[in-house]
Amino acid sequence: MSDVVLEVIALDLEDARLAAAGGAGRLEVCAGMDRDGTTPAAHTVEDICAAGLPLAVMAMVRPRGGGFVYAVAELEAMVLSIRELVSAGADGVVVGCLTDGAAVDGPATERLVEAADGASVTFHRAIDCAADRLTALDALSRARVDRALTLGYAVGAPRQPTDVDAIRAAAAHAGPSLAIMTGGLLEGDAPERLREAGIREFHLGRAVRHGASYANPIDPVLVSEWRSRLG
Repeated sequence: MSDVVLEVIALDLEDARLAAAGGAGRLEVCAGMDRDGTTPAAHTVEDICAAGLPLAVMAMVRPRGGGFVYAVAELEAMVLSIRELVSAGADGVVVGCLTDGAAVDGPATERLVEAADGASVTFHRAIDCAADRLTALDALSRARVDRALTLGYAVGAPRQPTDVDAIRAAAAHAGPSLAIMTGGLLEGDAPERLREAGIREFHLGRAVRHGASYANPIDPVLVSEWRSRLG
């Protein structure tokens, strides 16, 4: 049996059902994809978790679009969201906090990990806006984050092929203490090269939707095709 996990962005219960039908192993439940993903309603997560689908459920915790430097009040709201979403049944949460100096905000990240109270924690693509990705990975390991999602280029930049060399370097640096997850625009032999580098977690959004648009539902056939391609 393959040890590769395919995580798919889901906006609602129907998305979740379609992702499961295609063979996804995990969801990232989001709202606000026009803002690169924001915190979903707790009832959306609760509905998905209550459906008994055969996949893990991660919930985005991001109170707004824009940058990843948060005020104290925003951080407090994120703590409350984490507790609410985990209580709703989420297996984990997806977070990302940076400092004004474009480094991982260690204290804030530790606070969010603590709020998750043992639930899985992913650090999202905020890491791609860090001034030094490898130093950022060290900070995530210290904060006991489970995985980091990176495409190797900054959030907000024009969509482009995933930087395979950057992902491979991140995986080599992180070692076994922090899983590296990637996805995005995986062209040519990128999946094979990433698996050779030890990447076992892949994250897809537009790539598994009709017309590559969040305005359209997930296509389980595309999910299945990607699941086969990723190994």
